[in-house]
Amino acid sequence: CRRRIAWGLPISIRHGRLWSAPGDKESVTAPAEHRLQRHYIEGMNPSMSRQQIEEELEQARAMGRWLSDEERDQLAAQKQGERLALERDQHLRKRLMVLTGVFLLIPPLWPAAAGLAVYLLFPQSFRRLMLLAGGSLLVLLALGVGTVGIALALLWAVLN
Repeated sequence: CRRRIAWGLPISIRHGRLWSAPGDKESVTAPAEHRLQRHYIEGMNPSMSRQQIEEELEQARAMGRWLSDEERDQLAAQKQGERLALERDQHLRKRLMVLTGVFLLIPPLWPAAAGLAVYLLFPQSFRRLMLLAGGSLLVLLALGVGTVGIALALLWAVLN
């Protein structure tokens, strides 16, 4: 079910709202494009609220054109996904703050509380630091395994 733009004509959209509300008498002196916008608003699905129609008009102004139903659905799904990701991040941060508070109450867990506090204050820098630390740990582990391997080979050679 596609919506038609009024008479299939492109509507240049201005930033001001100069048209009257649907149902009001139209001003004879109103420019033609405002009459087209009004016709578009009045011809919309009657179940849509005025706020939804105005949001769609603002979206069309931002994009420079009217979006198809598929594009509008895709944009709505993208915004919903971003909103859910933001809510998840906020929930995670809240849980980490509570956990940091609990760790501050138990003296042996103060180093973990310090780490969580640094993560909460500087999440991007902390992630980079952890990547660097993880990479360094892998290098040290590889060097340790190599050293133990060489030591075992030498010990085997000496004993035989």
